[in-house]
Amino acid sequence: MMIEKLHDFPMSHEDLQKIYSEDPCGLIHLILKLDIFLNKNGDEDLLLRKINFLTYELKSFCNGLHEQDKIIILNEYFFGANNFYSLAESSCLSEDLSLNQLFTSKKGNCLLLAIVYQYFANQIDLAIYAIGLQPIHIMKWYSNKKCFYIDLNRQGKIFKHDEILKIINCYNKGQDSFDALNNEQLFNTYLDELISALERNGSHEQLLTCLSLALFINENDLKALKNRGLLYYKNGYYNEALMDLKKYFSFTDFACTPQEIKTVYQKLIEIKKTEELITPISEHLH
Repeated sequence: MMIEKLHDFPMSHEDLQKIYSEDPCGLIHLILKLDIFLNKNGDEDLLLRKINFLTYELKSFCNGLHEQDKIIILNEYFFGANNFYSLAESSCLSEDLSLNQLFTSKKGNCLLLAIVYQYFANQIDLAIYAIGLQPIHIMKWYSNKKCFYIDLNRQGKIFKHDEILKIINCYNKGQDSFDALNNEQLFNTYLDELISALERNGSHEQLLTCLSLALFINENDLKALKNRGLLYYKNGYYNEALMDLKKYFSFTDFACTPQEIKTVYQKLIEIKKTEELITPISEHLH
């Protein structure tokens, strides 16, 4: 089925700054804006009011408490009172990455849960951030010049030191995997996950929007450039496909590229040559 010409996601300069800032509110608002744009099944203002109410309520419970008490209240509020929980690590549906869906059903992809948990933690002045270990479900808590690790798959339980060492040894992960992610890294991880989910079960319109957004953020994202070019080709937008793949091959060795991409690129060049031959004849006939 051919995709319609889709308006690009309306990313403003202010939205872009949210990715590079360390403001957790900005990240949540950007993900919400993208979610509503893609799915067109929610009310952005209504969901923002819901998030703001939950934030206000959580803050009122934590007023005047020490950090050690705040983390207890946060976990009781997040996992207990509101019953948020992460789906299995194998969850790969695009709707499981929908912020609107998460606040409706209280269940979602562990990455999205980590983003929301981080947001609420920061709102009560807890320095808790997602780390790079995949799949993202472990949070890093900076408290009193020490670091603790929190497992969202166990309702916010704090890891013991030997448990963290076991994870490092079992997964053969370096120390970098345990560094806190900034907003830019977290949003890019979210966008990559969303693109992968949409490639499996989403619409071409949604996928095109996300690939274009990835290229708006980083115009030299070769994977997004290649995939968008192939998507354009599959849907008959040959000029757009050719522009993307031309740029892709300006950074990539043609000989080392998979045959499928080379074949598509060569077909696009032939189509372009045919169009250039036909156009002058058509003009002459008129």
